[in-house]
Amino acid sequence: LIPRHSKHPIKELLGGLGARKVIGKFFEVLYTYLTAENQYGAWLADIMCDSQQTVMLQRALAPERVAHKYGWDVDAYHDAAIVYNTHPYLLVVLTDLDDGGTEVDTYIRDVVKKVDDLHKQCY
Repeated sequence: LIPRHSKHPIKELLGGLGARKVIGKFFEVLYTYLTAENQYGAWLADIMCDSQQTVMLQRALAPERVAHKYGWDVDAYHDAAIVYNTHPYLLVVLTDLDDGGTEVDTYIRDVVKKVDDLHKQCY
């Protein structure tokens, strides 16, 4: 669509919302779907929790159940998740650390563990 119409459909659809708000809203709606009693919610949650990419949120938050979607591209290394525990919450990590690797993954996991500790202190 972009080359043909000089338009970016996703940007138009989201109406200028920032990435954090879009991802947050998406995961809010996703959580409602995953936890609703429907034919596919639990199935999709299992798929998201069984992802093969575990170096960021899943590893940092183990043994918590984490339904997540990651992304890795030029100038982007992200992970967003619903963390299932007594008080489920959404955690989104958006970075430009696209080199990846052990040092970056360790840094992200350390930050995520601190966020999780704060969450546990609040609840």
